[in-house]
Amino acid sequence: MPTTAQIDALRESLTRDPANLEIASRYWAALGSSNGRDLRSGRDVVETFGAAALKDSGGAGAFARAYRELFEMSGESPRAEFLGEELTEALKSALPQLSDQDQSTVRWILRSLGISR
Repeated sequence: MPTTAQIDALRESLTRDPANLEIASRYWAALGSSNGRDLRSGRDVVETFGAAALKDSGGAGAFARAYRELFEMSGESPRAEFLGEELTEALKSALPQLSDQDQSTVRWILRSLGISR
């Protein structure tokens, strides 16, 4: 279980390099096991993987997988107020480059936002 100091260090690293998927993945995992409870939210998905999703399809896939994981753990669906137009467009643009599984997950996110694609 990561300490608060370890989580803070990962958050700081992610702030310095927000599109770094390795750091984002480590930070996401640390948040999920903090204090023995999973306290992650949709806002955390966006803050953790949003910059990577804007950068390329690998980031979009990681973003989608994190949101799906959050939903499966907590029942929290994607919400438009967290994503915004730029991130939504980046997810749509990444669709052709994604694996079938990630495409399905991105489409689920878009449907959750009321966007058919």
